[in-house]
Amino acid sequence: MFRVEHGKAKLITRGGHDWTEKMPTLATAIDKMPVDNAWLDGEVVVLTESGLPDFNAWQNASDQRSTAQLTFFVFDILFLNGRDLRACRSRNAGS
Repeated sequence: MFRVEHGKAKLITRGGHDWTEKMPTLATAIDKMPVDNAWLDGEVVVLTESGLPDFNAWQNASDQRSTAQLTFFVFDILFLNGRDLRACRSRNAGS
């Protein structure tokens, strides 16, 4: 999950670890979004040439700090500029 606070992105893992410094390219891209604060839930992947996620390539990228080829797929925007959007997701989940 990326959390943006005062326009600055921070990548927080499921285990609560701050991986922002491990993935500076993604953090910089999120920093450029025109938002002051947000919580973006998603998944970081490395894509193959055919566009499929490659878990082994992701492991290698994160271990070697070669993170330029990482892609962040956003699944949910939980908070955006002070608005809690979780209820919006719940209302539309069945449609």
